[in-house]
Amino acid sequence: LAAATPVTGNISRVRIFTFDGTPLTELQCNVDRTWAIDTWGTGSLSLSKADPKCTAENLRFGNLVLVEHSKLPPWAGIIWPTSNAGRTWSRDVITVTLVGAEYLLSLRRSELNKWFEGSAGSIYRQIIAQGAAQGVWPVRAGRIWSGGNTLSIWMQANQLSGLVDVLRNDTGGEYAFRPIVDANTGRLVFEADWYKQRGADTPLLLTEDLNLDDTADDSMIEYGELINDALVWSTAGSWDEYVTAIGVDKDSQGLYGLAQVARFAGGNIPQATLQIQADQIIADQATTKREFRLTALDVGDTFHDLDLGNRLQIELVRYGFNGSSLGASAQARIVAMRFDDLTAKVALTLQET
Repeated sequence: LAAATPVTGNISRVRIFTFDGTPLTELQCNVDRTWAIDTWGTGSLSLSKADPKCTAENLRFGNLVLVEHSKLPPWAGIIWPTSNAGRTWSRDVITVTLVGAEYLLSLRRSELNKWFEGSAGSIYRQIIAQGAAQGVWPVRAGRIWSGGNTLSIWMQANQLSGLVDVLRNDTGGEYAFRPIVDANTGRLVFEADWYKQRGADTPLLLTEDLNLDDTADDSMIEYGELINDALVWSTAGSWDEYVTAIGVDKDSQGLYGLAQVARFAGGNIPQATLQIQADQIIADQATTKREFRLTALDVGDTFHDLDLGNRLQIELVRYGFNGSSLGASAQARIVAMRFDDLTAKVALTLQET
């Protein structure tokens, strides 16, 4: 397997490894898989029962899976049962449930009453080290952004995935597991990456008359609680002394009417900090957000620019209001993807940036 032919064309290459990363076999089968920001993707592979590689050893729960495509990012995960699926046997085919490699975090627990301190990246590295200290684990620290403020987080016993969720929610950072196959041994390992924000700016344009599927059930959703007058306050000294800050968006008020909110920030917060918080509420919520669910076709270099976090341009004529006509133009970021080898199309979820 280590010296296997590189992936070419539009057919995905599917490799199976034991739970410690030892190579087992390569399959010829259809794989339906998803990617998502800051969680594990899901998937399934279907294999004929007549295939000589349809064996208990190859399709064992806990085995690692690496799916590669010449134009799309790799997908990696494990064969693992969920609450309602695992291995589904039909007359001629067995379908196996897959979960993304990041799910490995949910299969390890932390130490009891553990105190973490450091940057978000440093704490993430400590979390990965805890997982590795408990036995065979095909995960190691990868590319870790170490910037940001120093944090102090105390945790009772929890799944490592729960610790990462707390870290992500507190800092806005993002994580992913990146598959690496050793060129000499063929062993698979996942490098655990931590980002300030993942993804890159791309020149890609998605538009209906070029690289979007006109026959798909695509959509654009406008959503989000509107706030155009935000009061943020703090106590200062005695119980009846206050410090306040107000953020306002007059344009939003003119369009939608007055929408106020009051938020308590805690005790003894400087006024400048309160103002930053009030201004941020207005920046985030004075207008609605837009989410796009679009189906991309393999036209030109379209697939090469599709990866989680990547930013691109969208131009649509069927969705949204554009003055007196229909249409939408937006810079957007990919937050989820799905690809099925049978359809050879990528279903995208994008959020306006």
